[in-house]
Amino acid sequence: MAKQVYLVLAVWGGLALNGDLIPEDELDFYVQDALNEIEFLTGSVDTEYGALRAKVGHPDPWKIKYVEVGNEDNLNNGLASYKSYRFPAFYKAITAKYPDIQVLASTIDMTIPGTAGGDYHLYDTPDNFITKFGMFDSYTKEHPILLGELFTHLVII
Repeated sequence: MAKQVYLVLAVWGGLALNGDLIPEDELDFYVQDALNEIEFLTGSVDTEYGALRAKVGHPDPWKIKYVEVGNEDNLNNGLASYKSYRFPAFYKAITAKYPDIQVLASTIDMTIPGTAGGDYHLYDTPDNFITKFGMFDSYTKEHPILLGELFTHLVII
């Protein structure tokens, strides 16, 4: 059986590591930038950004199955804006233009809308990871979950 490889494209979701947020009335530029990036990777050479990809040496489009919006958006007080306007704006635009792409939230600490999925992205202590053992055993798969990054840190006393 041939192995299938799927690329996950991550796009910036409007939260800087220092906690700065793109306000809702300025977000459209960044949503459009993400759409342009997807077109660059997946578009035919008849599109603006697909033609640019071909011009820089890669005429064949890539198949993108997943786009994750943001990274660690539950940090630096970013979760409220992520849930209220940042993720919904990206989700709506990407899903409308690319219905075959699965959009992923950068956290599962929210209600995942529509056909979106989430990234279980956790930094925790070994003891807390043990308490979560089996947490996905009864998962209903209503929304797919990406185990994007897990990290444990030891506390040495």
